[in-house]
Amino acid sequence: MASEAFRHILATTDLPPITLRDLRHVAATLTHGGGGDLHAVKETLRHSTIVLTSDTYTSLLPELDREIAEKAAHLAPRARPAAPTADPGASAHASLTQEPGNGEASEPTEVDSDAS
Repeated sequence: MASEAFRHILATTDLPPITLRDLRHVAATLTHGGGGDLHAVKETLRHSTIVLTSDTYTSLLPELDREIAEKAAHLAPRARPAAPTADPGASAHASLTQEPGNGEASEPTEVDSDAS
């Protein structure tokens, strides 16, 4: 019934030929392209699993995929500049290997090999 009504509407307008299934794909693509996540697309189309949605709609908009990848890259931490040290030849990670400051000597710790 819905298909017949849709075909009748198409026949009486100047719209390009399109099917109801095509409209589902358009809706999913626009939802995803507009920022909707795959769960929103899955719910809109009433897919049984998100795998079906993912397999069908994740590669339709390469520019969206690129934009998402760039946003993710901006979230990844970058190397921090080395903190200035008194010794210009010292490593940026010297604080992890040097003795504690304030004149305190580090105490070696003993491991009891019999403790299990």
